[in-house]
Amino acid sequence: MRIFELFLIGCSFLLLGSCGAKKSMDTVQEVYVEESSWDGEIVEDTMMLTIREVGSGKLLLFGLEEEKDIVVGLPIEISKSDKSEIIVGKMTAKLIAEKVYAYKGKNLKIRKYYYNVPDMLDEECYYFLADEKLIAVKSVAWGVATFYRYSDLDLIEQLKADSISFF
Repeated sequence: MRIFELFLIGCSFLLLGSCGAKKSMDTVQEVYVEESSWDGEIVEDTMMLTIREVGSGKLLLFGLEEEKDIVVGLPIEISKSDKSEIIVGKMTAKLIAEKVYAYKGKNLKIRKYYYNVPDMLDEECYYFLADEKLIAVKSVAWGVATFYRYSDLDLIEQLKADSISFF
């Protein structure tokens, strides 16, 4: 009986330890979302963003409710060391341009990635990231855009103003 009790106590510590480890690896925050449509209508809302540490990078999961696996859109994987590409869903989006913006007295580099699934129509888009955060997605086919504002990062107006040369 004593061995069984020790076994249960040991399993309990392992279970509690693994639950705590998962939570400490995930960061959840609310993100403001502004989406424009082809007819000029703008829809505003908020989403929950879960940032999950994976391998040598981060996985961005946008969802509807905190602590749930309700994912809206494709997950985005960002490498900590290789900024030449990101993984969107299961497809690679290649870095095609970078631009530095002045933001709160500092220079902030925005990276522009091109997403395209071979042999598909109208899914092509650009992903814009800064400081390992998604700040915008722009459809190539439809010209519509989705912008993301964080409590510590808001580049929506700067990107809109730069629609000819970069965005």
